[in-house]
Amino acid sequence: MAKITKIIIGIIIVVIIIAGIWYGISKKQTPSSEKEPIKIGAILPLSGSGSYLGEQLRDGILIAQEEINKNGGIKGRLVDVIFEDSKGDPKEAVTVFNDLILKENPQAVIVAFSAPTLALIPLAENQKIPLISTITSAPGITNKGNYIFRIFTTSEIDAPVIAKYAIDFLSLKNFGVLYMNDDYGLSYYESFKKTIESKGGKIVGAETFTRSDADFKTQLLKLKEKNPEAIYVVGLDSHYITIFKQAKDLKLNQILLGNWILASPNVIQKMGNTLDGSYFTTPLYYLETPQGKSTIFNAKYQEKFNKTADAYSAFGYDTLMIIAEAAKLKGVSREGIYEGLLNIAYDGLLGNLSFDKDREVNFQLYPATIKNGKLEVLNF
Repeated sequence: MAKITKIIIGIIIVVIIIAGIWYGISKKQTPSSEKEPIKIGAILPLSGSGSYLGEQLRDGILIAQEEINKNGGIKGRLVDVIFEDSKGDPKEAVTVFNDLILKENPQAVIVAFSAPTLALIPLAENQKIPLISTITSAPGITNKGNYIFRIFTTSEIDAPVIAKYAIDFLSLKNFGVLYMNDDYGLSYYESFKKTIESKGGKIVGAETFTRSDADFKTQLLKLKEKNPEAIYVVGLDSHYITIFKQAKDLKLNQILLGNWILASPNVIQKMGNTLDGSYFTTPLYYLETPQGKSTIFNAKYQEKFNKTADAYSAFGYDTLMIIAEAAKLKGVSREGIYEGLLNIAYDGLLGNLSFDKDREVNFQLYPATIKNGKLEVLNF
């Protein structure tokens, strides 16, 4: 009997040892979800005509990721941002979104530009994943789903600023418009037109171009024939650089107007004297005092990337920081981040940021021009 008892005890000990070894191995092979990084997708235009904006966004996100992880991450878990290139194309955005969900299972997704955002909203709704959009100006985007948030200015905020300034302070009445023919460009055209007409002005001609266009002389000459006093241009940085140069080459005497892409120090530098005498908008980010947050961020950006930051970098930085704060507030799951975003109040590079009832964060913009090669805010 004693012998049988010893055998049973031996078997039990062996089983316990094997179980312990198996548990240890499985523990190593399958890390606890509490230690796994929190994955955030970022679908940005990293190639194509919008790549400058996408790269600035990416760089700002990378600085935020570095700061978050240096400070212990979120609830002890590091943040891992997976970047995908949408090329600014909605079909490509859908493809990389599906791959991202399948392979990485992120807890939230950042997306840039209006067309990719609109394409991803129904997919985000289906996945019940927070979709945070930036550099997205088309109106009404957050009305198209429950999981879509926007951190950016809209055409309805931006275009009226320069339209009102042109009529009230420059005493202009007749305008031409040259805009990129997509959701972004059309929304700006419609907002500008609505404001101009509401103040007694007139749109005497409108011309469009596609994202891939690089020659705008035909459209500019057609607008010149309509004899407007000013031409309002809506495009990406590469379009502005070429359009303003070609307008100068064609000796157009119309005043050129634009949106706040033209306030970027990088764009100003590339455009040289073609910006002289033009008017556009600027966010507070470019107007801060030397000791302000943007100055500190700019120095860090310059040191890390050896180039100048602009407000698009700040949007990238603040967007990831807001997601991180939301996760700290309500939890790192998709639902936790969603609930956190609804309740967030974050003091960022772009000001005190929180979402309104429509899940929008809006920003004040100011009329500006270039004087002696420097950005100058105008009385308004």
